[in-house]
Amino acid sequence: MAPLAALFLLLSVLLRPSSPLAPPPVLILPGFGNADVDYCRPFGSPTGLVDSLKSRGSDVTVLSLKRWEWIRVALGSFEPGFWRGEQRPYGRAYGWYVSRARGAAADMAAEAG
Repeated sequence: MAPLAALFLLLSVLLRPSSPLAPPPVLILPGFGNADVDYCRPFGSPTGLVDSLKSRGSDVTVLSLKRWEWIRVALGSFEPGFWRGEQRPYGRAYGWYVSRARGAAADMAAEAG
């Protein structure tokens, strides 16, 4: 066997995955004004984004969020920085959302190992 062919054969054996990689866990963060249900059963539909991702083998979690909770953003409108575009991630307007999202991501990372 030619040395180059032997090298390619060796590399193909060494680099071949022993088992298919599992898809990473997916955390869906509802967009502004949306609720978790919008990603599970949008508009009463029998399927949604969660079902599509699960059918492809993903472990999917949607951040638990009710639509009314977005009213908390209005609390941030009383801060001057809100109107100047200087709002911080942990400010009044979105701090509740960022904290909850980070907690959910940390929980998923701990479960995934």
